[in-house]
Amino acid sequence: MVVLRSAEDVLQDHLHRRKLHDLEEDLTCNCDDKLIAMSKDGVFHGKDGIRHTAAILQCNPTQHEIQFMIWFVLKGELLF
Repeated sequence: MVVLRSAEDVLQDHLHRRKLHDLEEDLTCNCDDKLIAMSKDGVFHGKDGIRHTAAILQCNPTQHEIQFMIWFVLKGELLF
């Protein structure tokens, strides 16, 4: 069953789970497999891409200029 949540709800849940260092639950609850994250370190795809960006940030804690993630979703499809 798909539960629709506002962007605000997703963001608040994401921030809460990241404060708890609960990456896997954050990915399960807040990230789609089609997610594309773009940063100065590259373009990352899906949950594995987010795991990779988390590892980058963990190795370089001074790099806390939050990486922008833009989600384009319409009926489950990515828009470009």
